[in-house]
Amino acid sequence: NLRIRRFNKAACAVINIIDSDIGRPIDHITHHIRSSTFLEDIRKANKTGAVIEREIELDSGAVCLIRILPYIRQDKVRDGLVITLVDVSATKNLNSIIKSVFDASAHPILVFETERREGQVTDFVCTIANAAAYQVLEKMRPDERLLLKDNFPELATPGLFKRYADVVNTGRPGFMEINFMKNGIKRWFQAGISKKQDGFVLVLTDITQRKE
Repeated sequence: NLRIRRFNKAACAVINIIDSDIGRPIDHITHHIRSSTFLEDIRKANKTGAVIEREIELDSGAVCLIRILPYIRQDKVRDGLVITLVDVSATKNLNSIIKSVFDASAHPILVFETERREGQVTDFVCTIANAAAYQVLEKMRPDERLLLKDNFPELATPGLFKRYADVVNTGRPGFMEINFMKNGIKRWFQAGISKKQDGFVLVLTDITQRKE
């Protein structure tokens, strides 16, 4: 039976715990976590030794990242669990704002990760794109990640591919004009390419009218 050994004051905002609870079984303690699998996660981590990490919402509306991991003694014996909670409400709200701006943008935006073989860039995988990108490129939203060369041939010309690789390898952003045919109409875009970890973000601005 898992019993509480120690805690800090910040834990009191999530779990109803006081000093006299030291030594009490963890499943006797109430908490402020909504729709929680808290106790089930604790039992699973204790039984299997697995590290469990998930976001939880508190009754106050705050969002925390909870991490449950085994406590390993110096003699390598597993001896209980360590539970940490980090308030990620501000980050969650910021990500929500960024996603709203991302989805609302009229400019096609695509995010790619790099695929390598023996250290060489072989392709890029689209991990996310906004609604404008799928509309312009006439792609359905994917259930799985899409390869640049196979699924976005209009964006995978040799010149463009080399520019993507240069941006990823050097970190220097790139800008160029590109064009491709859609429904028999030639469309022009200003392409902005920026490095993102081991990949890049591609932002397209339609300049067809200006070109005409």
